[in-house]
This record gives sequence, C-alpha cells and structure tokens, in this order.
Amino acid sequence: MAHPQATRNAVRSAYVFDCLPLESAAERNGVGYQTTRKWKARASAKGDCWDKARDAATLSSGDLGKENTSIIQQFVRMFNAVIEGLEDVEGEQKVTAMQRVEALAKLSDAYAKFTKAAGGGDKSIAKLAVALEVLDEQSKFVRAHYSDDPERMAFFIEMLEPFGQQLNEVFG
Repeated sequence: MAHPQATRNAVRSAYVFDCLPLESAAERNGVGYQTTRKWKARASAKGDCWDKARDAATLSSGDLGKENTSIIQQFVRMFNAVIEGLEDVEGEQKVTAMQRVEALAKLSDAYAKFTKAAGGGDKSIAKLAVALEVLDEQSKFVRAHYSDDPERMAFFIEMLEPFGQQLNEVFG
C-alpha cells in the first residue's frame, strides 16, 4: 500500500523532532515498521539522514547544549583542582618536576579529547542545528505576525517539513 508524502513526513517528524523510536513513529502514523525502515534508508541514500537530523534537532533545542555546558563546567573545576594539587605550597614540593610534566600532559590530552567530544565532533550536525534554530525562529515569527492569515499559515506549514528535509540534505 502506497502512503502519501504527508504520512512519510509525519513519520520522519515523529522520529526526528519528537525523538520517538522508529517503531513508535511508524505505529503513531499507522505505518508498518519495515516500511518506515525502508523510507529511512532511502532518505539516507538521497542525503537526508534522519539520525543526523535528529541529533541536530536535539542540539538546536538547547537541551543538549545545557547539559554539555554543565559537564564542561564540572570538568574545568576538576582540571583546576588537579592543577592546584600540582603546585608547590609554601615552598614545599608535592611532586617532582617530571611528575608535574606527566600529569600536565595527561590533563592536556584529556582536555583536548573532552572538548572535542563535548563539541559534538561532527561540524555538519552543528551547522544543521543552527539552520534548524533559524527555521524555528522563522516559524515563531510567522505565527506571531500571520496567525490571522490562514492562507499564508497554510502555505508556510506546507513548505516547512520539505524545507527542513532540504536543510538536512545541505547541512547534514
């Protein structure tokens, strides 16, 4: 049974923006799980990776950014505590110069790996997240300024999902 594009868009939206498991997104929209797997694979082959779009949507929502900020702050506090622990206190040497160098090298390595991981590592997802934030702001603007014009609202809503997919193809 062929499903209309609107159903495909609804499944993708449930997976990407509502973060539902693929099986739940399919069930919500009355589509078989195997069918949605095929849609997802075909979209990915065409450059629309639903997983990257989902990561970007999560990143653009701010939730992940807030969590990363908290983790980074904790790491920096620990980093500073270790540095302070390596310092001499009132002329009393706690560790040798070689131990200090080794500790700093390990800390630097850990910090580099941590900041790369906290930054997401995948710049395309970060770009897509910014694009989705802009799209979200445009959506808020349209709702605020054109909610009394059903024709414009309908046009905007009609183009919103396909344009989101195009953003994923371009930036994802």
